Amino acid sequence: MDISKQSIETSPDSVSAGIRAISPMLLGTAPFGIVFGAFALDMGLGIEGGQAMSLLVFA
Repeated sequence: MDISKQSIETSPDSVSAGIRAISPMLLGTAPFGIVFGAFALDMGLGIEGGQAMSLLVFA
């Protein structure tokens, strides 16, 4: 089995292009993250607890 390795381009131009490409998705998901974070803190979960709960709920 022959698997060729590809190099990953990490120039500043490619990073900024990736940020521009994902920005519409972030505009839709960021409010849910903010609301969930506020709810988790209000319920007494710490930052780590909120992150763990978010990982388990969305996975």
